[in-house]
This record gives sequence, C-alpha cells and structure tokens, in this order.
Amino acid sequence: MPPEFIEKTSPSYNWMKKYTGYLKDVEGSVIKDGEHVPYLDAAGKWTIGYGTRISKAELGQGSEKTYKGKTIWSGGKIFSESEAESALQSKALSSLNQAERYAKDRGFDWVKISDRQKHGLTDFMYNIGP
Repeated sequence: MPPEFIEKTSPSYNWMKKYTGYLKDVEGSVIKDGEHVPYLDAAGKWTIGYGTRISKAELGQGSEKTYKGKTIWSGGKIFSESEAESALQSKALSSLNQAERYAKDRGFDWVKISDRQKHGLTDFMYNIGP
C-alpha cells in the first residue's frame, strides 16, 4: 500500500514507499487467520504488525502459544492489515521527520545525503528514537 500521507507528486513519495516496504520486510509480522497477532520479537517484547510494540496489559484475555515457530498471544488483541499499515505509516513518517531534524541539527543537508544514509538514520529513529 502506498504511503497515503505523502502526495504522489512529492519526491519523498517513492522514497517513503521503498522505506515502508523495507520496514515490512525487516520488522515482520505474524499473521494468523488473516489477522496480525501479537508475538514476541527478537528482543523479547510483545509486537503486533510491523514493529508496533504492545504492552502486556494491552494483550487482552488469552494465552501464549507457539505458531509457526513464534511465541504468539492467542485470544487477545489483533490487528487487521489496515490497522497494521496505519500504525506503520504513522511511525514511519514520525521516524523520517526525526531523522531529518537530527541530520539538519548536525549540519547535514538532508537532500544531499545518500538514500542509504537516509534509510539507516530513519530506521534507527524507527527502532530506537531520537
């Protein structure tokens, strides 16, 4: 799904489309019966849909189960693809804004740095924050 928060004519549109595609690949998700279910990520944190963290209190009624080699929370909170996309796009835009601000505050011209550097810095902001 294209990034809906950026005009298609904007130069940032294609970059953000690639970035959110990249995030989907690296953040992953666990989909069961067509819905995103909470799972324990590599850091041992509950996650639902493309790196969106969820607290234990938000999991709802259910229990831990193993599904396709992952520990999932079954019977509680789920995300539709639309909800997972919306959370991804919101967090991706926020991380992009934080990365741009970080670069500019340190004297870098955001427009002139390579896409690889932009992706790296933006990914860092997505996962760690400013």
